[in-house]
Amino acid sequence: MAKNRQAKNIEEGIHDLTIYKKVLDNVHEEIMLLDTDYRILWANKGVMDKYGSAKAGVISEPCYKVTHGIDHVCRPPHDICPIEEVMKDGGPVTVLHTHFNRNGDKIYAEVTSYPVYDNGRITEFIHISRDVTERVIAEERLKEHQKAIIELSTPVIEVWKGIIALPLIGIIDSSRARQIMENLLDVIVKTSASIAIIDITGVPIVDTEVADRLIKTIKAAMLLGTRCVMVGIKPEIAQSMVHLGVDLSGVSTFASLQSGLDYAFREMGLKVVPQ
Repeated sequence: MAKNRQAKNIEEGIHDLTIYKKVLDNVHEEIMLLDTDYRILWANKGVMDKYGSAKAGVISEPCYKVTHGIDHVCRPPHDICPIEEVMKDGGPVTVLHTHFNRNGDKIYAEVTSYPVYDNGRITEFIHISRDVTERVIAEERLKEHQKAIIELSTPVIEVWKGIIALPLIGIIDSSRARQIMENLLDVIVKTSASIAIIDITGVPIVDTEVADRLIKTIKAAMLLGTRCVMVGIKPEIAQSMVHLGVDLSGVSTFASLQSGLDYAFREMGLKVVPQ
């Protein structure tokens, strides 16, 4: 009876191991078991297929050599080592890594490391990586498109030699305010503009936040030696600015773009003569 029970337990254990291997080898994630020296003790089929080769296996190799092709532990600012973070915090850590497969192709991987405890101390690490290359590339493209849209929404126009205009349309949030300042200062440096006309005709609301962003942009331009002219100030926005206590000292203001251009031409010693 004892021998039969033992044989049955062995059979059940083999069956369980077969099931576990089948599961672990058919998931999309690459799974490794690492020791405290970062060496690979075990790896599933996903790891072998992506990083192994006939000439070089992965077992007993340091994880950073297999996934990154380097001879040292990952270090910022390139990649943060999740194992080191787990050892600091004692819990699971997820980071974004740049891996290279056995063909040298670049892969963006979301890596999660879990500690394995034995008698209260960490003895191994479960290292799971998911290929998120398509997601990261899509996010990068989206950021590029958003940047292009913002740049198109904040064009800086060279009206005449020494005179530039920045027509603003729509709500100015923090990211757009940054882009406005960058675009304006970049064009000032490129054109050596003496006067910058900021047209806020198309800005629907000027609250404390918007006013603060505009003032910071104007001050930055003035530090480069460019005089700023603000035009398109509607009566309700003028009242709002007064109520908010917006300091426009040193800034010439006009109700319309035409008035602002007339002023800029006069200041530059130019005159528009009808034909």
